[in-house]
Amino acid sequence: GNASVLTGSNGRWDENIDASLGAEQGYLRVMANKSRSNDYQDGTNTRVPSRWDKWNGDLALGWTPDNDTLLEVTMGRGNGEARYAGRSMDGSQFKRESLGMRVEKSNIGEVLDKL
Repeated sequence: GNASVLTGSNGRWDENIDASLGAEQGYLRVMANKSRSNDYQDGTNTRVPSRWDKWNGDLALGWTPDNDTLLEVTMGRGNGEARYAGRSMDGSQFKRESLGMRVEKSNIGEVLDKL
């Protein structure tokens, strides 16, 4: 896995992680990030609306009962806010929720290799 932190001007701060753990019978993967930044000042010291604060997290859980089979469940959530220059409205909600399932079977036969 890996993790990182980034910092920058105008209060920019990002945190990221992507970690996985696995064995012959399956795996677990966690991905998450959080990012924020403040408005900035232009060349005439005027505030430019550009602030954001967002986060998301995802999880994947896989089971491999044999070499030719994969069953995976994924889920994730995220949300945030953003302020935009030149628009009459800010972005107040970027809500995301997801749930997924993947089934994969390989080496099925001579005609079909993977389903």
